[in-house]
Amino acid sequence: MSSPEIRFEPMTAGRLLDRSFRIYFQNFPLLVGIAAFAYLPTLAFRTADVLIRTGGIDLGFIAIASAVLGFAISSLVVAPIAVGATTQAVSDTYLGNAVTVGSALRKALKRVVPLLLAQLVAGLIVLG
Repeated sequence: MSSPEIRFEPMTAGRLLDRSFRIYFQNFPLLVGIAAFAYLPTLAFRTADVLIRTGGIDLGFIAIASAVLGFAISSLVVAPIAVGATTQAVSDTYLGNAVTVGSALRKALKRVVPLLLAQLVAGLIVLG
């Protein structure tokens, strides 16, 4: 992975966007890998929900609980971790540090409590 020259200087909005998009495009497989790995638990719950609903099994409460649990895990736990890992990966890339999907997720998981609290605060602000 090649990283842009590290320069901390004032930038115009156009230059900031250009540099941001360049980082994202150059590291697209890494960022997709983070998202894919982070959302595997959500995929498992949603797949179970679909299988229960289409299997003809009358498990009303279990199907609803599975759907609610899948949504809760996705939006309240997995999303903040994925965002934190993506932010870490982009930061490391910009600074010229080597980064992998695993290293970005490990660093995000070490900061899981602040990430979850930030998600909670943001959700309360949106509700307010």
